[in-house]
Amino acid sequence: MGEGYSYTCKICNHKYWVTTGVGMMYPMVYQDTLNAIAKGKYGSKLKELFNSTPYAAIDAANTVYICGECCSWELARNLTLYAPNNPDDIPQKQYGIKTVAEWGHVPYVMPWNLEEEYHIVKRHYHHCSKCGKRMHKASSTELVNLPCPKCGSANHADGTIDWD
Repeated sequence: MGEGYSYTCKICNHKYWVTTGVGMMYPMVYQDTLNAIAKGKYGSKLKELFNSTPYAAIDAANTVYICGECCSWELARNLTLYAPNNPDDIPQKQYGIKTVAEWGHVPYVMPWNLEEEYHIVKRHYHHCSKCGKRMHKASSTELVNLPCPKCGSANHADGTIDWD
């Protein structure tokens, strides 16, 4: 469900971890993300679009984004907004002991369900906190070669794990 990478910088010996994807706590992470959207933490446009899309879903998976300009990176929630392909089916969908209709909302949507049962309404683009340029999602090659966040030197993962 998720991947983890450990690094030890060969220059400054700084140790760091990066975990991407989702874990067993994803339903809680998803709810935290929805609460942040409702409070406008990710901007008024996302808040308005989420509220105006019937049975909207969000990708709350942890993702690494890299700036092509200054090479800095960050771990952030994806935040791409989705709508169901078949919205009439959603109220009867079961989550635990209740249906969506009984919950009054969709409690969470797993990333693989987004791919199969939803379509993108609005892709969220992350911008670099250092230079302001648009970032891209890290490839698997980039993930195993993330530079040290302390000194910026090139690095290679010294360990990987699959989590949850």
